[in-house]
Amino acid sequence: GGGGGGGPAVAEGLPGPGFSLPDAPVLCSSCGYYEQEAVRCSRCHRYLCFGCTCLSLQTMPRGAFVCPDCCGIDEYDRDLRRRIRVARRRIEKEAVVAVELDMFAQTVFDLSSTCAWREFYDNIRFLLRIIDVQIASGWPLAVAPFHALHYPLAQEKVKLVAMQHSKQTFEKAQKEVLVRGEPSPSLSVYIPAKVREGGKLRIGYVSADFVNHPT
Repeated sequence: GGGGGGGPAVAEGLPGPGFSLPDAPVLCSSCGYYEQEAVRCSRCHRYLCFGCTCLSLQTMPRGAFVCPDCCGIDEYDRDLRRRIRVARRRIEKEAVVAVELDMFAQTVFDLSSTCAWREFYDNIRFLLRIIDVQIASGWPLAVAPFHALHYPLAQEKVKLVAMQHSKQTFEKAQKEVLVRGEPSPSLSVYIPAKVREGGKLRIGYVSADFVNHPT
């Protein structure tokens, strides 16, 4: 991974000992989707998913969670900004393991999804530096190819993200097959004749969570 890996998977931003994720997916009162990565407001007792709150285990408050509606969006944003900066400092010091890089990358994407533009632009440049280091080093990528399409990246860089992600996913599948004692699969690329002749390839998108999306 890209971090030091000496300490626990999450520190400083780790929520208090009384926090736990729901046992089953719960309805997010903001987006209306059922999510298991969710947190309950200590005042209004509504659940909100990590995506809508721009939270992760890395940036979860150590005390009681209070949603933006109950504490006020300005106070919520100030507190979130502080906790994101703590996470960034840990990453800059390489005092993290790979899962914290993944959490930070997801937080940046959630900032864009919730139109928290100030925080997004404050952190996207740092995330792009992480991407450059991971690509150059061949480390597992914190950014998914789908997310990379939303960022100010050159088309060639987006392609590199997709290629490296595909390679690492295939290598992971190979290892799992070998553990089960099955024959190792081989990687082959099939290019339809009409594409070789200059035609277009039709690609369908299937949502991984099988719910409606605005896209």
